[in-house]
Parts: sequence; structure tokens; C-alpha cells
Amino acid sequence: MVDLTTRAGKKISGVRLNEDPYSVQLRDFTSAIHSFWKQDLRSLMVERRTPMPSYQGKLTPAEIDDTVAYLSTLRGGAQQ
Repeated sequence: MVDLTTRAGKKISGVRLNEDPYSVQLRDFTSAIHSFWKQDLRSLMVERRTPMPSYQGKLTPAEIDDTVAYLSTLRGGAQQ
């Protein structure tokens, strides 16, 4: 996740797609893609956490099997 403010005061938040020493590209929550030169930004804050926490170790193997079996029933009638 990225929160940035341009020198003109426009604030944009979204998912960082790419970043190098000179520029940053992100996709906002309307799925629009933006690209900025870092020199044109007032602020740039990159959140260093994953968007979804890990569930490793929270479910037993049997619970994982049950969950996968349930999710496979939600395919809308698609047969394998």
C-alpha cells in the first residue's frame, strides 16, 4: 500500500505496482494506474505489511481439507 501527496496537494492511495529510485507507479482503488516522478511528490509513505495476514498454522490439515471441499462446491455448477 502507498499513500502519496503531490506537490500540488493531490492525495492518492493505492497498491504499489513498481518503484525505482526516481519514480513510483501505483493502482488506486478505482483501478486507475498512476505514475509519478519522486521529485514531484511532497510525501510518499509505503506501508510495509502484507495486505492479508497468513493463516499458516491456524488450521489443522483436516480443516484445510474441509475448507477446500466447501470452496469447490461454490464453482456455480462447473464440473471437473
